[in-house]
Amino acid sequence: MAATLVLVREVFGGVENYCKKYMGLKSTDIEIIRQNLLPPLPLPPPFVHIDGVDNARGVGVLSQFSSIRIKPDIIHRSADPIRITSVGEKELFGRKIRTITDMRLNREPDLKLDIEGIEWLFVQDASSSVERTYLEVAAELEEYEKSPLTAFIKAYDEILQTNGYAFKNFFTHLRDKPNQPVLVHCSAGKDRTGIAVALLLMVLGVHDCSIVKDYTLSRVGLASAMPRLMTEFKARNQAYKDNPVGLKNFLSAFPETMSATLALVREKYDGVESYCKKYMQLESEDLGKIRQNLLLGVHHPAKSGYGHHAM
Repeated sequence: MAATLVLVREVFGGVENYCKKYMGLKSTDIEIIRQNLLPPLPLPPPFVHIDGVDNARGVGVLSQFSSIRIKPDIIHRSADPIRITSVGEKELFGRKIRTITDMRLNREPDLKLDIEGIEWLFVQDASSSVERTYLEVAAELEEYEKSPLTAFIKAYDEILQTNGYAFKNFFTHLRDKPNQPVLVHCSAGKDRTGIAVALLLMVLGVHDCSIVKDYTLSRVGLASAMPRLMTEFKARNQAYKDNPVGLKNFLSAFPETMSATLALVREKYDGVESYCKKYMQLESEDLGKIRQNLLLGVHHPAKSGYGHHAM
């Protein structure tokens, strides 16, 4: 067998090259096989393990630039938990999570989580469920391929304009149930969820560097799921198959994307408090209560001091 292993490496250029040439497999096929057969390696904090749930992690301070301390084990974020296993359900309860809030507007009603003892909050907007044509998706992916930052800011600006009520579910939970852990999610746990968490961290006065770092952690959290996600998207619309570079960028979490999003909130929406008032119908008192509930110590950011600019 030792000689055979050497043969595969030296004559056939390694096992992956062999599988591609003689089995007709692609790199994504091989990665999916690895994912199916090998147990995932545990990720370091702030990631948490909830079996069947990708990109799951706690939200807290991630940078030496901030003196802000957030109450631990209250806010969790993840990709769609629809694949959660029975083991994952036990882990969910072990973290005392009793509320899951979906940041999407177009979830199919029959894909509701049915876990006894879990409250599931969502906003259903039928107008956001319109299936897009090949040309629409192709044009979007072309922009993600050629100018991903422009494409992301366009998409995130639209999310900021349309997702206020979904964000409000998350914020009012933190206002009204300060000691009850919550899991906030969307599909991959990076776009709508990333914006919701960024808005919250801005309200709490967290430094920009920490907000950006929290956002980019999705690259780590989604790494093992990426082959499956790409396969799922390609099955939805031929355009995803035809532009793998655009799709890969679309599924990424670049630091400059969040940096530009923070600037967008400040410049176009006149800051996070103005955004929360207009799009979530929250008042200054509500935001003050959220800060009081989540911040440890006496540091409560002043109204004019949301966020510590670093970029």
